[in-house]
Formats: sequence, C-alpha cells, structure tokens
Amino acid sequence: MLIGGAGSGKSTVLHYLKEHYGARTIQTDCIAHELYEPGKKGYAAAVKILGEKIIKKDGTLDRELMADILFGNPESLKRLDDVLHPMVWNEVEKKIASEGKGRFVAVETALLPKRKSDLLNEVWYVCTSKDGRIRRLQTERGYSLERTLAVFREQPSDGEYQKMADRVLMNEDSPEKLEEQIDLLLSGKAEKEK
Repeated sequence: MLIGGAGSGKSTVLHYLKEHYGARTIQTDCIAHELYEPGKKGYAAAVKILGEKIIKKDGTLDRELMADILFGNPESLKRLDDVLHPMVWNEVEKKIASEGKGRFVAVETALLPKRKSDLLNEVWYVCTSKDGRIRRLQTERGYSLERTLAVFREQPSDGEYQKMADRVLMNEDSPEKLEEQIDLLLSGKAEKEK
C-alpha cells in the first residue's frame, strides 16, 4: 500500500510500479468516486449528510460543491468519512482478494485504514516536504494556498503516516531518484525503516 498526503507523489510511484513491475493498481480515490455514482451507497450517504443541494441537474453529485462544503465543515467531513471510509476499504479488500494470491497489487491512498489489512504485505510512505506538496498542488491541480492548507488539515500528519509505514520513499529530488528508491526496495537491497 502507498500512503502519503495530497501532492506527495503517490500517483507517480503507482504509475512506475504498473509500468515497470506489472503491478495491478487500486486507487482509493477512484473507489470513492465510484461509490458516489447515482444509486450507490456513497451517493445516498453524501446526500443524507450534505443535503440535496449537492445533486446536479443530471443527477450526479457536484463534487466541487461537496469539496467546498466539506473543507469548511469538519463535522460534516467526519460524518461522511465515518460512513464512506469503511465502504472504500471493503471494496479495496474485495479487489485485492479477487486478484488471487501472489499477484503484485499496489493500493494508493491518502486515507489511512482503521487497521492494517492482512491482505497488505507492506506499507510504503511517500514522504515529501510541505513546500514541495504545496507547489505540486498549486501547479498541477490549480489549488489556491488556502485550499491546499485546508486539504492538509484534513489528512493525517507525517507522524501518523510514518507510524503505519514499513518503508519510506523520499520524494524531494528528481523522478529518477524516486525510481531508484523503488527499484532498491523491490530488489530487496534496501533496509527496512522499522
């Protein structure tokens, strides 16, 4: 499992694992998006918690409006997270199990599960400085500084990520340096962090 905050570079690692090691990839963000589709349990939960104002004319959820509401309302965010996170992790476990034993599956998430699944062999933390993450989110996603900092406040701290991690990938330099670390980890030459 790959963990780390928004803008840390988890997607870069995931792409490399898929392209160079044939990993089957699972992204918790994508699962959450699926659960928010009309008729799904996540959709019903979001409407119940945030109200019908989040439903667009075409019947889908207005994700931008939801983000605006949630980042300004920690209580609503916690209520939705408490319902959605178990749904997401249930789907993750189903997808991992469906791949069969011995298959290389990489799960990318900014969300920490309540417990470490028996289906996960290792947890890798993609660690990037706060300044680096801010720069990426503003450049690549067009986030304002205010929104970026609001996202950071809603995610686990570096310490929480490190506590769950078996290994740490430092993502401060070039993509090539990050790839070298991945290759070392997968060749078995890197020392365990714990």
